[in-house]
Amino acid sequence: MTTTDDTFEVRQRLESDLPGCMRLIATVHNVDRYPYKWPKDVRWLSPEYELSAWVLVRGPDTIVGHVSLQGLRRNEMSDLWSVGAGCDPDELVAISRLFVDPACRGLQSGRLLAETAMRYATKLGRRTVLDVAAHNQAA
Repeated sequence: MTTTDDTFEVRQRLESDLPGCMRLIATVHNVDRYPYKWPKDVRWLSPEYELSAWVLVRGPDTIVGHVSLQGLRRNEMSDLWSVGAGCDPDELVAISRLFVDPACRGLQSGRLLAETAMRYATKLGRRTVLDVAAHNQAA
């Protein structure tokens, strides 16, 4: 494997990508136990408060990563993030559902996805927080 960014392409996630994303998250779950609770169905990847999502593709059509940018639901987490960021929760969006094929880690693949989401958040005039489970050491 090469370590250059041009190995990968980040593109908008399509509806037709969801089955491939679910296969990938099964691999990630077996390695990292992420997500901690196995999702009931593919809707986990695209919750109603999602603003946009992208996939990382290697070669012509192999999905090796995913990221979602989500509006915050008002709850204790949004309040905590708001205090930490020093702004109103409405000014924040969460980078979430970020996962990468374990075989592609260490190749800047997660960084490419996170930067894509952050650039989009900037276009929206929002600041980002990263939603990470405490047990997820790979993240």
